[in-house]
Formats: sequence, C-alpha cells, structure tokens
Amino acid sequence: MERRSTIRAVGCWVGALALAGLAGWVVLQHRTISRLSEENRKLAGNLDELDRLRAEVKAAQNLRRQEAELQQLREDNRDLLRLRSEVHQLREQQKETELLRTANARLLQALQGLNLSTNQLAMVAAARKEGAVLGILLRSVNDAQNGAVPPRYNGAVVAQFEPDSPVASSGLMVGDIIIRADGRPIENPGQLQAEMLTKKPGDIVTLDVMRNDTLIRVRVQTRAWPK
Repeated sequence: MERRSTIRAVGCWVGALALAGLAGWVVLQHRTISRLSEENRKLAGNLDELDRLRAEVKAAQNLRRQEAELQQLREDNRDLLRLRSEVHQLREQQKETELLRTANARLLQALQGLNLSTNQLAMVAAARKEGAVLGILLRSVNDAQNGAVPPRYNGAVVAQFEPDSPVASSGLMVGDIIIRADGRPIENPGQLQAEMLTKKPGDIVTLDVMRNDTLIRVRVQTRAWPK
C-alpha cells in the first residue's frame, strides 16, 4: 500500500515536471514565434523601404534623363539659331556679291568702249588682277561669226589658250561657246571677266559650253594673273 502511494507520488512529480517542461517549451516557442514575427515585420518594413528607394532612384534617373534631353534641346535650339544667323549672313553676302558682279560686268563693258589713258588702263588692269583668270582668250559670238548670220547663242567664244593655261587639259576646246559659269548666264566676254573678279586663284569653276549644238559641262581651275 505504501509502495503504491510512493509510486503515485513519484508519478505526480514526474507529471508535474513534464507539465512544467512543456509549459517552459511553450513559453520558449511563443518567444521564438514573437521574435520571428518581429523580424518578419522588420523585413517587411525593409522591403517596403527598398521598394520606395528603388522608386526614388527610378524617378531620379527619369529626371536626369529629362534634364539631359532638355539640355540637348537647348543646344539644338542654339545651333539652329546660329545656323539661321549664318544662313542669313550668307544670303546677304550673296546679294552683295551679285550686286558687285553685276556692277563689275557693267563697268567692264563700259570701259571697253572708252578711250582710256595709260594710267586709267593700268588702274583697270590692277583691279582685274585682284581676281583670277582662266588663261584663255575670248571673243564675242558676233565677232566669231563675223556678223554673217545672227548668233544662235549668247556667250563668250574660246579663241585661244594662253601658255601654261590649266584650262588646256580640262576638256575645253577652241570654238566652245561659254554660256554659263557656276550656273550664272554669260552673254559676252565682259561678263565672264567680271565673274572672274569674284574668284580666287585655284578656285574650281563649272562652265556650261555649247559645242556643235551640244551642251557640255566642264570643270576648270583658275589661276592668278601672270606677273
């Protein structure tokens, strides 16, 4: 009987110890779960912060890209304004050049019909030497045809090549009628001479010539006036 009581008491103590151990384990597990839950909340917060930072970085990158595009647009606009200004200046210079070319042509034509003194001829020659020459001798169309029949074309007739003329190897031939120089109409030798006043030695000039009723285009190089 006493033995049974002892066994029962031992069983109670064992049960109590087991319950206490189980309660301790439950408490430990609860703490572990609480800690893990807190860590999960922190991780979730970190993820949210990471997503926010990623969004901010993307927004900053978009802003930088937009600023770069805006800067490029500003530079393009400045280039456009500069080009417009340059084109305007070139057009104004072209107008001035055309006026000078026309005035030079009229001046040379007028001088050819005047009896100038030696000093005046020297001044005209000096002015012409400011430009370039093709190294050819010219005649008018009327002189070339001796007035026998009305000329079919207006222009300057190639009568002869000067010694060492760079034009001699360009394909231009004696008898060709030069009707345009760089697209500008040439009606007589004086106009071609005036055109050469606007050129520099070494410039390339495109000549449209009539040869046996056929239009031919040749590119010739100018040279300086012989000394």
